[in-house]
Amino acid sequence: MTTSSRHSPVYSSAHRSIQALRGRRTGRLVGTAFVAAPVAMLAAWILLKGVWRPDLGLPWLLDWTVWTVSHVLYVAAIGAFGVVAVALSRAVGRHSSYAERASWVALAITLASLLAFLGQVLLDLVVSFGAGSRAGMSAGFDALHRDHPLLVDLTQGPLAMIWMVGLLALMILATITRAVRIRDTALLTVGALLLLPQSTLLGLVGIVFVGLALVPVGLRLSVAGGQDAASTVTSSSWTPPVQK
Repeated sequence: MTTSSRHSPVYSSAHRSIQALRGRRTGRLVGTAFVAAPVAMLAAWILLKGVWRPDLGLPWLLDWTVWTVSHVLYVAAIGAFGVVAVALSRAVGRHSSYAERASWVALAITLASLLAFLGQVLLDLVVSFGAGSRAGMSAGFDALHRDHPLLVDLTQGPLAMIWMVGLLALMILATITRAVRIRDTALLTVGALLLLPQSTLLGLVGIVFVGLALVPVGLRLSVAGGQDAASTVTSSSWTPPVQK
């Protein structure tokens, strides 16, 4: 493509349209992730903590199905929380270059922890596929820990549990830079504290608080992303090439 064609009104109009489309798509992705993350986690929590219980005496096939579906939902939640963390880091960077550096550290911790969490979920699925009962799953986990202790410690140790701390750090930085309201960060803090004991009921309430914190933030960030794209498109105007 020649330089003059890049300066043509047709090229400029097409470029602006593509920018606007990308901005709207990114905004929708961000908004969806902030909703999908707590919803998928809530559904997985209900299935794993409320339905997958030995005292219910469910047939193994139904037991295994509940286990598998809950873990697939956890995979979806992990991916969505990753998008949430990136979006929060970018929001911090738009408001303060100094806070942006701190957000990179929090983002790195969050993503590393989410990867470890994902490894734990995938290992759970691998073991369950080779088992024919709950007792078979227990034996499979024992064999996995015996044969691959480092892998198990990495995916089921503290690293897989600190992603919420990193997410909370990103929310605090976003609050300091006024990208997020104090109310939303307070709700996320309460949700994170309720999740710590791993209690079925407290965890259920905690995830609800996480959703109440993230959903409005996602809506605002998605709108802000669309407005940024629109302002970029509006500010770019066609200039004719210089005639020599």
